[in-house]
Amino acid sequence: MNSKSVMSIRISNLKWSRKTKPQVYVRNETVDVVIKANGGVSRRHFSIHSANGKKALSILEQNNMIDRQIDAMSRYWTENYSGLVPSAFKNPIVKKSLVGMDNDFFKSTRQECNQLETKTSYVYLGIHFRSKNELIIAELLTEMGLKFKYEPRLVLPDGTEVYPDFLINIEEADRCFILEMQGMMNDMNYAVRAAQKESHYISSGFRDGKDILFFKAGNGSIDFDVLRTLIEAVVEANIKEAFGLS
Repeated sequence: MNSKSVMSIRISNLKWSRKTKPQVYVRNETVDVVIKANGGVSRRHFSIHSANGKKALSILEQNNMIDRQIDAMSRYWTENYSGLVPSAFKNPIVKKSLVGMDNDFFKSTRQECNQLETKTSYVYLGIHFRSKNELIIAELLTEMGLKFKYEPRLVLPDGTEVYPDFLINIEEADRCFILEMQGMMNDMNYAVRAAQKESHYISSGFRDGKDILFFKAGNGSIDFDVLRTLIEAVVEANIKEAFGLS
């Protein structure tokens, strides 16, 4: 988990995000959506099988994921810190992403642009992953409450086209970062290509540990506990910078 100051930011912003999202209720074959805005309340009713109904179910799953995050962080707060659990509050961001990867950027990128020639059996959230390890990473990111896109097409400032393994959104900080899994570094050809790709990122202004995380594994095996710790460190570093925390 993150430090107390970062945890406070995350909890208060997550609660604010949850408060402002539509409420979704499922009753038999109907989905009810309640939207509060400008002091008023509007209600919509959709068939659970309609396109709008399916969109509403997606919002419901997002709400449930945020609720799970808030519950886990609140329990951690109660067990480890003094004082009341932070309430809903929209903290002002003082420093935007230096490489332009914000929430709008995340929304604009296309999921899985680097289409697999042959669909794999490693499927999660409707996405085909190249390996079981990448599927497990996707599950880990979801468990951590982090939205991601798998192998989106990005064009770096120097014109280089890249397909990062994961583009990860830190929604409350209005930022994203890239996770590049370098899993065969004991293979010389692979290591050379990975180094060239890494060089393009760095020369384009991506900062290791903030805008991008390179996770190297010589024989393809992954210590997922270490990876989780590193991801948490990148999230913390971005939140601290975004909100001007020391």
